[in-house]
Amino acid sequence: MKTRQCLRRPRSLIFFCLLLLTAGCSTVNFIEGSQAKMTYEQESWHHIGVLRLIEFSTPVNLQAACSNGWSAVRTRTGPLQVLVGLIAGGIYNPEEVSISCR
Repeated sequence: MKTRQCLRRPRSLIFFCLLLLTAGCSTVNFIEGSQAKMTYEQESWHHIGVLRLIEFSTPVNLQAACSNGWSAVRTRTGPLQVLVGLIAGGIYNPEEVSISCR
């Protein structure tokens, strides 16, 4: 009986960790114009914290990043960013920001 309980715990723990890592993933796309180019040339992390209420890094300057204008911007919170946020206990929550220029 104890052997079965020991085998169930690691499976439950692994399942819970995988669920936790994928629970906060999100992607938001901002598209300028009807024929936006969706290949992203510039990618960086945007640093947010305190339950996503305070920005630690400056907002992305699209005029400086794209001299001819921007085509699309994507903000993404993937499994790596979720893991970092969980380790930091909600004090630090990074996002990946990708920019596509015209």
